[in-house]
Amino acid sequence: MAAHFPILQIVGYQNSGKTSFVEMLADKLEHSGVKVGCLKHHGHGGEPEALTEGKDSDRFWRAGAAVSGVEGAGVLQLSARGDWTLEKLIALYSLMPIDCLLIEGFKQAAFPKVVMVKNEADGHLLEQLSGTIAVIYRDSQPREVPNGVPSFHIADPGAMSYILNHLKEEGVCLNDSSSPKNRL
Repeated sequence: MAAHFPILQIVGYQNSGKTSFVEMLADKLEHSGVKVGCLKHHGHGGEPEALTEGKDSDRFWRAGAAVSGVEGAGVLQLSARGDWTLEKLIALYSLMPIDCLLIEGFKQAAFPKVVMVKNEADGHLLEQLSGTIAVIYRDSQPREVPNGVPSFHIADPGAMSYILNHLKEEGVCLNDSSSPKNRL
């Protein structure tokens, strides 16, 4: 099943600012009327922590359920065991009412990428990846940015504008409201 929404990856090494950037981007998009899906790759080994430890859904999970979920007030929390390839995860997200999907991690996947680097030492990551649309650096700009790929300091508002424009070109409908809450 193909995704019916644009996908953007945010990749980089640990502590490069990926989660903070995804959080800021999701906030901007939500305030622009966009329904955002977020998917994070738990790349540190082992299982991620249960969503609600000690609650019934967690107890079912710990008892060995293949899928355990809880819903309340329109919010669904779901844990599922299986061979979860990125393709299968995107298929699952395609069942959700979202306008775009932000993926943190899965570096080798073939989607457009924003590469987060904390310093010059992280710059070699750029040589290993394809599909880079922007580089965002935290401490120092890498020397070897691929030709034609813009780079921004994480505090530069131009970084967010560039990414939002990319998503708009990919079909994400951003409200152009004059409300301060909805300004990009």
